[in-house]
Amino acid sequence: MDRTLSLQIALPLAMRDWLNEFMHSILRISKKSTLAEQRLRQSEERFMKAFHASPLPISISTQAEARFVEVNDAETLLVISIFGQTPPPAPGCLRNSAKEKASR
Repeated sequence: MDRTLSLQIALPLAMRDWLNEFMHSILRISKKSTLAEQRLRQSEERFMKAFHASPLPISISTQAEARFVEVNDAETLLVISIFGQTPPPAPGCLRNSAKEKASR
């Protein structure tokens, strides 16, 4: 998609140069923020892969409400080995509530 903007305005040369530089600056900032967003998404994906592939039990929870947001498989296996059964969904677990909403 071509994102070219063409302006035909009678301005003094110095002002046209300033406006041109200003528009190019906006485009550079836009490209940088898009690149930063892509890198953030890639970083989040790498983190989630490492989180779920870890042989160590790991959970992510909210500090204020002490609710589980995410639990990896090793954490679930640890609970099974301690209690001998699959744990029920934790009350208020954000991950479980999202799954329940999606299944409705």
